[in-house]
Amino acid sequence: MEIEIDEGLVRGIIATETAQAAAEIGQLGPIAAYERSRSRHDERVNTAADAHTLACKNGCYWCCYFSVVVRAVENFSILDFMERELSAQSRPACAVRSKRTARCCRV
Repeated sequence: MEIEIDEGLVRGIIATETAQAAAEIGQLGPIAAYERSRSRHDERVNTAADAHTLACKNGCYWCCYFSVVVRAVENFSILDFMERELSAQSRPACAVRSKRTARCCRV
């Protein structure tokens, strides 16, 4: 599968996002700044002209070759989500599944 990347567009997005995120870290703190950055990223992806080609489909293997890295700020955001959205009864099962996945997927 061949992917073409518009380097100028990507560099512009990176420069803009870096400046905006840096300002928000100072104003709002790292977690809120991360969540806003993630929302902007999701919006860019969802409104991209080729967004429909990014979805998983039969025979696709693209994502199978990526290592998933989770930053501390992402962990805190996930924990905040779990506290807010999951019942107290379902959180332990989620933690067990997460630990099992972490053990089998370490590189």
